[in-house]
Amino acid sequence: MWAKTSEPVHVIDTRLAAKVSDMAKKWPEKLTCSNSHLTSSRKISPEQAIFQISETCAVSVDCSYREWGSACMIVARTLDEANDAHALLAEHFGIPDTHTPPEMPVFRILALEDHQIRTHKTPLSSRPSLTEETMDLSYGAGFHEWSRHLRSIFETFPSSLTLLQGPPGTGKTSFLRWLIGEAQDEADFYFVPVTCIDLLSNPNLTNFWLRECKYSSRPKVLLIEDAEMLLMKRGPENGHWVGNLLNITDGIMGDAMRFHIVCTMNCPFSDIDPALRRPGRLAASWIFRPLARENAEKLALLIGKECPDGKSLTLSDIYSPPVHGEIESRPGIGFHFEN
Repeated sequence: MWAKTSEPVHVIDTRLAAKVSDMAKKWPEKLTCSNSHLTSSRKISPEQAIFQISETCAVSVDCSYREWGSACMIVARTLDEANDAHALLAEHFGIPDTHTPPEMPVFRILALEDHQIRTHKTPLSSRPSLTEETMDLSYGAGFHEWSRHLRSIFETFPSSLTLLQGPPGTGKTSFLRWLIGEAQDEADFYFVPVTCIDLLSNPNLTNFWLRECKYSSRPKVLLIEDAEMLLMKRGPENGHWVGNLLNITDGIMGDAMRFHIVCTMNCPFSDIDPALRRPGRLAASWIFRPLARENAEKLALLIGKECPDGKSLTLSDIYSPPVHGEIESRPGIGFHFEN
């Protein structure tokens, strides 16, 4: 079909809502080539295919990555024929709409499935409501200005790192939920579970990220909670993680991938590898501390909560409902009972 390279060729890059398997069932007579893989459940799944629409028009479809729909390339001899093929595909298989605002803000969870890096779009279960006053009472004076600066970094200072340090219950996760909700129209957020931290050193990460940037030009923000092992001074167990993090935050690879990483941690900053704390790589940091009694009382009054007893309280102490029932063990039962 394309033997004569001097003849005109017109290409349209688009996306389809259908998978290759759906198209093959509907258009078996047009299927001329396919590439399948064996899934973890031992099923054959077609991921790439070519459909011959006419003698002078073909369509290549790749559904191996489904976050933004199946990638589709239409190739035809004339522009009118390419446009007609696009209209035909849209009619039969639909064009995914990535601009429809969801009811709740969303983030994407990175996962490794069938040797491919994929994402699962997930809505927030809750969206904290924070004012400038409650932010400064919760996290310290000037925090609302710092959070505004952090959001500007996503656009102006990609390929960099932000560290959020503090003990459990001080509000690091709640702040991340607020950040996702407030900056939903400014950036795409991705979450890496600690159990999947090896994804950061996966050789497929570069191709995955380049594809993400192709479908969405917004800044990319990668969220990693409890990232101590990833951040601590290099040793035999974490050297490859730290080295890879250095490359993607301020190295050559970072120039291509261009995403900002936000890590939460419980360990002190002094335990972090010095190279990760270098200005130019570390763009922002904040220490989340327990609340002094005075601030805790002001915050509780402001949000209509009762302030528990104690000189030093965490946000979890104020916001979380009390535990009903006993949490301390009674003597007389078990291996540690003493007469």
